[in-house]
Amino acid sequence: MVKRAEAPKLDSAKAARVYKEFPGYERSTFIDIMKAGGQPDDFPGLDFGPVLKTLPFRKIADFHVSREKRGDRGMIPCAMCGPKEKFLEGSFVWIESRQSIALIGHCCADKENQRRAEEEYLERMERTRAEDFLLTCLPLTKTALAAIDQALTAAVEAERIKGAFSRKFPAAVQALKAVIKSGGMLGHTEKTKDQFDEVGPRGLGRLNTRTVTIGHLFGASALGSGFHPAKDLRVARSRIVALLCEESPEAALELITSSYASADELKKAAKLLLAAGKEYKHSLRLLQEFRAFFSEYNIVTINEWAGHPLSDHRFSFEYRRHANGVRISGIEAGAFDTLHLEGSVLGAPPEWPLAPTMNAE
Repeated sequence: MVKRAEAPKLDSAKAARVYKEFPGYERSTFIDIMKAGGQPDDFPGLDFGPVLKTLPFRKIADFHVSREKRGDRGMIPCAMCGPKEKFLEGSFVWIESRQSIALIGHCCADKENQRRAEEEYLERMERTRAEDFLLTCLPLTKTALAAIDQALTAAVEAERIKGAFSRKFPAAVQALKAVIKSGGMLGHTEKTKDQFDEVGPRGLGRLNTRTVTIGHLFGASALGSGFHPAKDLRVARSRIVALLCEESPEAALELITSSYASADELKKAAKLLLAAGKEYKHSLRLLQEFRAFFSEYNIVTINEWAGHPLSDHRFSFEYRRHANGVRISGIEAGAFDTLHLEGSVLGAPPEWPLAPTMNAE
């Protein structure tokens, strides 16, 4: 973690503030000034040079400004160029040998110093993003674990119901999978014959077809071989358990400083949380497909499609709500069977409580 340096003092000889340590904390102030419509050279205490191009420096922030927003000011003065009004895209930097902060253009510094500063800046920003992400998300890991456990209960039950449906009504499942392969529209094709023309050979006619559409089949993924919502949830749960933290920023800070000393360890921990979020959301999409397939609209539409006069299917379904959930009754090949869907599998699990990405300013 970057510690805040001592308060800068004004050096009247250079008319610039003195920073004995790297002032990374000034990044947020600089960005706030820019967001409020200010200009980079509005920042107080800048060293306007001249500064030797060969002096090493560390980046605090990159920036780009619009020429139109500069008004009558012209280009931004570069501390390494005289100073001269030279650029619109550059960096806010700390020059250790001068103990000062300055603005320089992207192409104004010594190339080797520029390369080193860029590498150090990118590595530092990655670490900062990981730290900020973990500080925000670690206190929510208990909430995330509770959400996973709730979703996992529903997922295990959904997989059981999907398996029972396939065993009890195999002909219906086979017919519906054929519908999925052809686009998911529940309908039938009817053949019609044109009236004979007065001119032409008697007895000849032309066969046409028309499609009778019943409705769209929803929740197709619930019948697929890839329907395993519990699998991803178990993996996500193991990731969260490994990073479980007390519900306070102080506990998160303590965990970060005690367990993730290096940037690589910080990034690894952050990636585990991000992966858990993706796995959770993938499982939620599968459960949403499950609820769509076993919805009243879908079951009634399937039943209407199977029982249509043009249908050659021999199965039917009935959808009934009761106090504890839903009962779906079906007849296939003369055999009657039922499925019971309890309330836990019909409700949507909580949304994922953690941030989906490691964004930075």
